[in-house]
Amino acid sequence: MKAEKRPQNRTHQMEKSGPDLQKSEEGYRILLEQHPDAVCILVDGKFAYVNASAIRFYGVSGAEELLGHSALDLVPAESRTAFRRLADESNPSQTPLCIEHTLQRMDGREVEVETRALPFAYMGKRAVVSVVRDITERKRAEEALIKSNALLQRMFFSSHTLVAFMDPEFNFIRVNLKYAEADGRPPEYFVGRNHFELYPDPENEAIFRQVVETGEPYFVFEKPFVHPDRPEQGTTYWDWTLQPVKDLDGEVIGLVLSLVDRTERKRAILALQESEKSFRDLVENSPTSIFIIQDGRIVYRNPEHERLFVTLPKPFDTEGVHPEDLQKVERLYQELTEGKIKSAGTEFRYYPQEGMGDDYSIRWVYCKANAIEYAGKKAILVNLMDVTELKELEHMVSTQDKMRSLGRVAAGIAHETRNTLSGINISLDNLGRMLEGDIDTEKAGRIIEQLKSASNKIESIIRRVMDFSKPGEPNFKITDLNRPVEESLSLCSVTLRKIGVKLVKELADELPPCQADPQMLSQVILNLINNAVDAMKNQDAPKRIEVKTVAKGDRVLVSVSDSGPGVPLRLRKKIFDPFYTTKDNSTGIGLSVCHRIVHDHGGALRVSTSRWGGAEFQVELPIDPSSEIK
Repeated sequence: MKAEKRPQNRTHQMEKSGPDLQKSEEGYRILLEQHPDAVCILVDGKFAYVNASAIRFYGVSGAEELLGHSALDLVPAESRTAFRRLADESNPSQTPLCIEHTLQRMDGREVEVETRALPFAYMGKRAVVSVVRDITERKRAEEALIKSNALLQRMFFSSHTLVAFMDPEFNFIRVNLKYAEADGRPPEYFVGRNHFELYPDPENEAIFRQVVETGEPYFVFEKPFVHPDRPEQGTTYWDWTLQPVKDLDGEVIGLVLSLVDRTERKRAILALQESEKSFRDLVENSPTSIFIIQDGRIVYRNPEHERLFVTLPKPFDTEGVHPEDLQKVERLYQELTEGKIKSAGTEFRYYPQEGMGDDYSIRWVYCKANAIEYAGKKAILVNLMDVTELKELEHMVSTQDKMRSLGRVAAGIAHETRNTLSGINISLDNLGRMLEGDIDTEKAGRIIEQLKSASNKIESIIRRVMDFSKPGEPNFKITDLNRPVEESLSLCSVTLRKIGVKLVKELADELPPCQADPQMLSQVILNLINNAVDAMKNQDAPKRIEVKTVAKGDRVLVSVSDSGPGVPLRLRKKIFDPFYTTKDNSTGIGLSVCHRIVHDHGGALRVSTSRWGGAEFQVELPIDPSSEIK
C-alpha cells in the first residue's frame, strides 16, 4: 500500500462520523490522532476507525490493512472469551470495562496489552471504542525478575547493602531486610508502590529515566537525602548504584538499586575537615579503592588500593586492563589531565595483580574520577568500586535465556532425525522379511531407494544445521543490491517460465550502495523465490512472483512477493524459528539461515501480505553513505 494514502483514509473515516463526533469534529480528530495509545472503534466486532498510534501498534503500514477486519482474529484463543465481553456493544452498564490479555499484531508478534472499552454511537450504529496500551515490557520485567528470584535469594538476603528491585516504571518488586530496616517499614509495605511516590525527587527521577533509556548503570557517592516523612532526622548520605537488568535483546526489564549508608562518614568529613588525621582514618577504612594523582604520580592511596595493587602502579596503569576497554580508560585519564572535563565515570575490566590470593579471574570495576584541589594544587581523585557480582547476575539471566533457545534447537534436530530413522527402520524390517521368503526384486529396489532418500534427508538436516550454526563470516564489499538480485533471477527465470510462474521485476535505478556479501544475498533471494514457488505449486489460480528494489530513507529494501496462500498471522512469528516448517520433506532451516544472514548484515527480514493476498518477504539493509560503487 502507498504510504501517502494513509492520512486520506483516516480523514475519510472521520468525515463519515455520526452526529456524536460531528459536534466538534476537528477537536475529536486532533485528540484521537495524537493520542499516545491505540484508539479503535469496533462495529460488529470489526475495525471501523483506527488512529495513528493504532497503525504503529498493530505493525501495519496504513489504516486500510485493519479497517473491515475482525478484531477477534488478532486475539489468541485463550483471551477470546474475555475479549468478547469487552467488545460487547450491548453492555448494559454503559461503564468502561478493562482487561489485560494477549494480542497478536499484524506482523505476528504477540504482546501483552491493557484494553479499556466503552459502548459508543458511531455513524448511527452501536459500536465500541477501545483504548489499547502495550504492557509487554512491564510483564516481561515482572516475569524476568520473578524467574531470577531463586538465583538472587542468597545474595539478596545475606547482603549488608540495602537492595531494592524495581520494574522500568520504578514500582518496587522487592526490597531486602536491610532496606526495610533502614526505612523503618516492613518489606511488604514497598511491594507495588512507586519509588518516587515514597521519595519525591525530580533530580533522582531524571537519573532513573536516563538509566532505563540508555541501559547504562549510574553510580552516586554520598548523595544527600532527607526522609520526607521524618525530616527531624536531618540529612543522611548514601552511596547508591542503579544497575539496569537487560534481556537478550538489550532491553531494560528491571532496575537494581543498591544503597550503602555513608552518613557517618560524610558527617565525619564535614565535622573534621580541619583534621587531616581524622580524614585519613575515614578514607583508609573505606571498602572502596581510593587514590589521588598529582603531577603525573600517585601521591596517596588507601589500604584497599594497596590490596588491589600490590606494587605501586603508575597513574591509571593500563597493564592489567582488558584490551577492549583500554582505549576508554586512557581517554578518561587524558581528558581529566588536560582539564577538558571535571568529573567522569566508566566501567572497565581488569586482571588483579598476583599476591591477592588464588583468585586471579577478571574483575569488573566502576571508576569515578574527579578533578580536585589537594594540598593547594590541582589533582585527580579516583574511586574504584568492584561491580563484578552485579555483572555476573546480569550474565546469569542472559545465560538462562540462551539455554532455553538452545533447548528448542536441540528438540528440533531430535524430532527431524527421529522421524527419518523411523522410516529407515521400517524399510529395513521389510527387507528382512523379504530375505526370509521369496525376494521381490522390484519391491526390494523401491525399499532401497527409500533408504537412500532417508539417508540423504539426514545428510541434508546435518548440512543445514551446520549452515545455521556457522553460516560463515560475510565478505563485505561495496555492493549495488540490484546485482545479486539480477544474478538470482537469471539462475531461476528459465525454471519459473517452464512451470508457469509469471516473474515481474521492478528494480530501482541508481540504488545507494550497501556494505554486503553479494553471494550470501543471492542465496537469500533464491531461497525466498523457491519458497514462493513451493507455496503456489498446488494452486490453479495464476502464479505470480514479483521482485522489487527501492531506496527508503537510510535503507535499501528488496521485496519478494507471490500470489500464493500467504502466511497466516498466527505463524508469522514462528516461521523464522529453526526447524519450524509447514511443508513436507522440509527441515525448516532455510528461512532461519536467511534471517541469520540478513541480521549479520545489520538488516532485518520481515513478512507481510502481498498485493495479491500472498506472502511478501522484505529484506531491509542499511545504506553506506560514505561509499561509492566502483
